[in-house]
Amino acid sequence: MILVNRKRIVVAGTNSGSGKTTVTMALLAALRNQGQSVQGFKVGPDYIDPSFHTTITGRPARNLDTWMMSPNIMKEIFQRGSEKADISIIEGVMGLYDGKSGKDDRASTAEIAKKLDAPVILVVNAKSQARSVAALIYGFQNFDPDVKVAGVILNKVSSENHYRYLKEAVTSLGSVELLGYLPDEPDIELPERHLGLTPAEESHDLHQKVSKLADMFSERVDMKKINQLATAYEQWQPVSETFYNNKLDSVKEHMITNKTTKIPVAIAKDLAFSFYYQDNLEWLEEQGVEWVPVSPLKDKEIPEYVCGLYLGGGFPELYASQLSSNTSFMDNLKNLHKKGLPILAECGGFIYLCNTLQDLKGDKYSLTGLIPGQVTMNSRLMALGYREAHAVKDSILLKQGDKVKGHEFRYSQFEVEMNEELDEDSFPYAYIISARNKSKQAGYLSGNLLASYLHIHLASNINAAKRLFNSFHDYYRLKQFQ
Repeated sequence: MILVNRKRIVVAGTNSGSGKTTVTMALLAALRNQGQSVQGFKVGPDYIDPSFHTTITGRPARNLDTWMMSPNIMKEIFQRGSEKADISIIEGVMGLYDGKSGKDDRASTAEIAKKLDAPVILVVNAKSQARSVAALIYGFQNFDPDVKVAGVILNKVSSENHYRYLKEAVTSLGSVELLGYLPDEPDIELPERHLGLTPAEESHDLHQKVSKLADMFSERVDMKKINQLATAYEQWQPVSETFYNNKLDSVKEHMITNKTTKIPVAIAKDLAFSFYYQDNLEWLEEQGVEWVPVSPLKDKEIPEYVCGLYLGGGFPELYASQLSSNTSFMDNLKNLHKKGLPILAECGGFIYLCNTLQDLKGDKYSLTGLIPGQVTMNSRLMALGYREAHAVKDSILLKQGDKVKGHEFRYSQFEVEMNEELDEDSFPYAYIISARNKSKQAGYLSGNLLASYLHIHLASNINAAKRLFNSFHDYYRLKQFQ
């Protein structure tokens, strides 16, 4: 097979909070300033960091994961995403070797780096450290010889003298390239909230901060060496497509019958709802879906012509008052549900469909009321990690007994609101959710409505992806005969 050029670098940290996101953003912007077309990727299940990558590069960022998808599909997504880019920057997750298990590197940044045969730039938080950084780097470099830790960037360096001291320690190793450093500078730090960084859409001074960050980075980090490092690993052996490879029979039939007509599906897109995997959206687009953005915050209704609704995750708790006051949109949504509109809701979308939401102040807001339950926000993390969902009954996504993979990351808790007709035993749960050695009932299923806290990735089950599209397509056909 003919090799192609795919320059690539993984930016990894020694731990969460080491500064890999700051370094990644600075590197993306600095490369753009050089006139390069740059593609951003994020290891693992994350929506906020990719939103920054997209804003900086002007290209949709993508997630790479080896638990929610097979290694081949992960490579396929990298291959497609990096097409026509001069260089790809892959931001890691947590520490370099942190993954799903303590026994191996499954779903870790290290595994992704090995599967992609990509060099690693290790970001080290050097604050309050001296020669010990050399021992730390040595350990990361030698823990797994198959992981190519080729360069180091030091973060939160207190002064030039501090950097000179650290440089002596790192260069004494003789086996890793010290690429430079970033100072301990509060002005370049981005605001955070409970799910991580504040999303790019809400960071009003993002461009000014990134511009300052890129200038600071270019002054203190050797960009020439970084480009040389990427060039040394530019060869890529193409993989066969197994996720994007062909269209469904229903799609072929639709295209023959309707030529260029697309199937319109509404997607919630505003400050309250913005969390979607890019490859979920693109796969459905390639089957024939045309996304119709709607805003539960501002719009009065969903267009009558749509054939489905995707309510993704986000921060409905921050906009509960505004969402609650937009009763026109919620009434319209309930009416469309009665008509059988396929609705997939994840996390924030699940919360929005419940009866009420109570925020951290104790204030309670009425929401859509399609799901008989109350959501309560908590100051502590309520769920985090990979999940596998087994379908309790047939839905727009799965047949009974089938499964799909995804993740949860939430600070809220759902409680069924019981009455004479409904209790825990009769509640229409959608899934049995498995996490490590535990399992529980979760989600909600009612007709063509499927909702849960789970952020699903369609690459984990191609049949689920096909079933979801066919749900939209079936509703489209139904509307043609009305």
